[in-house]
Amino acid sequence: MSNNPISMQSVLSFDGIDDNLILPKGFPTINQAITIEFWARTENTLKQTTSIFNACNAIGNRLANVHLPWGGQIYWDAGDENGSFDRINKIVKVKEYNTWTHWAFVKDVTAGKMLIYRQGEIWHQGEEQKKSLAGIEKFIIGAFSDNSFYWKGCLTEFRIWNIARNPEEIQQNMNCRLVGNEAGLVGYYPLNGHSNDQTTNANHGIINGATWQEQEVPIQLNTNSNQILKNMQCVLMFDGKDDYVEIPYNQSLNPELFTVSCWVKVTGGEGRFRSVITSRDNYKGYIIYAGDNNKWQAWVGNGNAWEVINNDPPLVLNVWTHIASTFDGKQLKLYIDGTEVCSKNVVYALNNRCPVRIGTGSTEANPQYFYPGQIVEVSVWNKALTGAEIQAQMNQRLTGQEDGLVAYLPLNEGSGSIVSDKTDKGNNGIINGASWQEEEVPIQALISVQIENHTITGGNTPTKYDIADGATNFYLVDTNNPINDNGELTGWEIWAENTLPVQLMIYRKEADSWLVVGNSELQTPVVGLNQFSISAPIKVNKGDFVGIYHPQAGCVSFFKEQSAAWAIGNLSGTVLFTGSGASSTAFSNSTNRTYSLIVKGNTQVGTEPSMPENEQPSESEKTSESVVNSENQQPSESEQSSENQQDKARKAAQIPQTTLKFRKGFSFDEAILMATFSQYAFDFFEYDDDNIDDLDLREIYKSIYKNQGWELVHTVRNDKTNIRGLILKNTQSADAHKYVISLRGTSFGYTDSVVNLNNIISDLDWKLVDYGPLSIQFAKVVQGINVAFESVADEIQYFFKALRGEIKPSDFRRLHQLDPIRKFACINALAGAGGIRLGAEFDQKAQDLIEKVIADGEVDDDEELEEILEFLEQQLLSGLSPFTESIQVWVTGFSLGAALSQVVGLALRRWFGAADAGGLLIKVYAIASPKIGNQQFIDFYNQQIGEELSYRIENVLDVVPTYPYDPPFLISAIAPEGLKLGNLFLGKYANGGEPIAVMGVGGQSASFTIPGLFSIPFTIPFPHSPETYLDLLKEQKQFWEQLTRPVKDLVSPFLLELLREEQRRTVNPK
Repeated sequence: MSNNPISMQSVLSFDGIDDNLILPKGFPTINQAITIEFWARTENTLKQTTSIFNACNAIGNRLANVHLPWGGQIYWDAGDENGSFDRINKIVKVKEYNTWTHWAFVKDVTAGKMLIYRQGEIWHQGEEQKKSLAGIEKFIIGAFSDNSFYWKGCLTEFRIWNIARNPEEIQQNMNCRLVGNEAGLVGYYPLNGHSNDQTTNANHGIINGATWQEQEVPIQLNTNSNQILKNMQCVLMFDGKDDYVEIPYNQSLNPELFTVSCWVKVTGGEGRFRSVITSRDNYKGYIIYAGDNNKWQAWVGNGNAWEVINNDPPLVLNVWTHIASTFDGKQLKLYIDGTEVCSKNVVYALNNRCPVRIGTGSTEANPQYFYPGQIVEVSVWNKALTGAEIQAQMNQRLTGQEDGLVAYLPLNEGSGSIVSDKTDKGNNGIINGASWQEEEVPIQALISVQIENHTITGGNTPTKYDIADGATNFYLVDTNNPINDNGELTGWEIWAENTLPVQLMIYRKEADSWLVVGNSELQTPVVGLNQFSISAPIKVNKGDFVGIYHPQAGCVSFFKEQSAAWAIGNLSGTVLFTGSGASSTAFSNSTNRTYSLIVKGNTQVGTEPSMPENEQPSESEKTSESVVNSENQQPSESEQSSENQQDKARKAAQIPQTTLKFRKGFSFDEAILMATFSQYAFDFFEYDDDNIDDLDLREIYKSIYKNQGWELVHTVRNDKTNIRGLILKNTQSADAHKYVISLRGTSFGYTDSVVNLNNIISDLDWKLVDYGPLSIQFAKVVQGINVAFESVADEIQYFFKALRGEIKPSDFRRLHQLDPIRKFACINALAGAGGIRLGAEFDQKAQDLIEKVIADGEVDDDEELEEILEFLEQQLLSGLSPFTESIQVWVTGFSLGAALSQVVGLALRRWFGAADAGGLLIKVYAIASPKIGNQQFIDFYNQQIGEELSYRIENVLDVVPTYPYDPPFLISAIAPEGLKLGNLFLGKYANGGEPIAVMGVGGQSASFTIPGLFSIPFTIPFPHSPETYLDLLKEQKQFWEQLTRPVKDLVSPFLLELLREEQRRTVNPK
């Protein structure tokens, strides 16, 4: 089902420590056959032992069990005969389960067959498996039945059948939600925000510890509220302590009839009132609360008391939810995700003097009832919208000109302390403490897709209306909604009533003739919403019409309003159709009907043409984002100018950028990001074992850290020295070439994130050795660190040489002389950089050749290795030209990785020269680094990297940054190069960059487990771990923000008065 879209949905996440889901009733109807299927994203390593589910009988004998994985294999156990069971198993690779994967485990007792399906196809099977399945009384998901072998990952769409499903049946609905009444279905758990059984058996699940997350999953949704794919956008984050937005009082914000709505994601605060939006004055006005009963509440004051309505069931944390409250002069109503959930006849008195607050309440007094979480798309109307009207506009940006709209604050500015009202009423707000974040939100990213997103539209929004045409072999064209611009179509959406084939057609009317000017592939839809991509984009002109062709019979929903036959809204255009095999150009007028079809694509006008990598953009085409022009020069003010409107429109059409900008000076946000990448370098390589190659690791990274704006382009590795690292490329910035090198170094006895100090002292050669050429007099570096760096220096240098287009024949001659393992590492680096420079065709060919090298599980100097080397030499030497754009590189790491980051940063400077002479723009964040060299080396390092471009972050309570320890004066005088006493090394060592101090004991997660009995999680105080440093940086950032809050509070009244003055000028123009 490759045509089904990836959509953001709630899934159930298991931590692998003590989480599970219990199905309490058992399944008495399962006897001779079973199918258990689900979507899973497994996070366990191959070597771990887990059970993703287990079913047993009354005496504890297993009847159905899957180990996913167990020591590098997947096991499917089913049936019982006096304590023994049938089993099939197969070796698995991490890449076969670490992304969202559909699994189905089937047993047919009568036929004696057991099968495992992966992505709808048979993955493994066995014969003569006839033990009975009868007697399932206990079923647990996420662990073994005795609460051991906990599984780590995310689950959705868990289904249990008492039949053996075949491949066609599995494939038919593996990508879409079920109804719950399908034949043979005895347990259905969508796991999309609840654990209820959707079948009539009502065997509802009991969650123990597992939590809800939002993730992209390949499931087709069938309810209209979930059909909009989510987009990365700026939102406003409220801390639940003292953050809020205040809008000065305006009568327009307090109409006699109203609708108040917004999107929210609550992150905590259970058991207390959390005000989303409040306009109140002593029992007057309106409020939307996340209530103290953990339910959504709408309030209005009648002048003497509050009128309150609640919804059931409780609100869901960490899930985007659309909330709307309306008053039509009689009834107060509450809508959740466009559906009315409660109402009440009330009396409503207007707030006639107090401001409106977002994120807090009590607007007649000091703020209280603070809200924790994100808010976006706040709107206030002077009329009560219907449910249909709320649904029609809840998933898209408004224009600000809609009838009855009196305030519209998208809360998507992304910076600054003012939020703007997009209507002409001037109801702007001032931010008090709330901060900007990027989030995936279920609304279209832009107000005007035609102007700001350069998007082609045509047709109507797909909606179900339960009307379909029964004719065969007929064509339809929609003459109401032509295509809006010239360009190319890339996709289309349609709502289908059945699964009969359908094809998109593009028509053009010239004089009195209708011409077919393009068409898509024939597609077989699922019932409900379908979103299809177009493999070869269709060129269209403004004014072309969209249509469909049915070779068998109509399967598309038609719009039909109850108030008028075959009409939609105020549209009266004619839809033309023919049936019974008539020519597509021989239309005749018919009744007015419009079907639910919409097309999407990109315009030719207003978009930037693609630019060859070797061409420098003109000054007008460059972004205005400031960069460091040299390692010793701060960017000028002109380089920091704000973006022009064309830049804003262009960037808004893309996924929003990260806030990472190359500039001098320390930034907490930058440091936190680097600390996060340092932690990635530890956590990520848990998946690195003998069965994993570089290509697998890229796919693993993409699945684990997706939607974070960074793509893994190369993994740095040397198995002999146990050095690991990531080279990441930013995918969301207007600057095309921002990279992060995150280094892990050796593990230092690293096990489950615990670093043993004794290993740091004993496992590294701390002797000082000469660094670099003789011209760097007296500069000495720690030998162990230098050896570690040199073990991976070649591949890092090859990567950036290829990226800059500086590869020469001599580089390949040197490459031929390396041993096969190092040669292969450098080949991967060249292929990664070449793919960036030369594009997808080169990248695919290179990856195919690399796969051939490792197909036999070994890397030797064989024909396959020579073939990829010849390919790279030919393509890179002929295809690359010198690169003139600036390349920005952040280098970071933790512990020994931090020490390596400094040496790597220095090497990049020495390899490619100073920034003002065309070299790389380099910035270093070394986190918890031990000392790396003598003072002369540090002086040389600081001079080469430049002021305010290298920082080392040190926890005052962490001893690692103090090692090697300073010797007493006497020893220093006797042994200036250092002295080794047993395993202990003393010497006058130093560290590079400017120090940034944090302080805290921190903690390291651990657990005490007795398999089959219990697992007790606990935290070990541990000041030297990536998690500790990341938490301390976040705390430090919050401390400084709170320290400066009084200044903001002092300035806020002046800004508020400026807003009021601006409002008065808007209402009473001169």
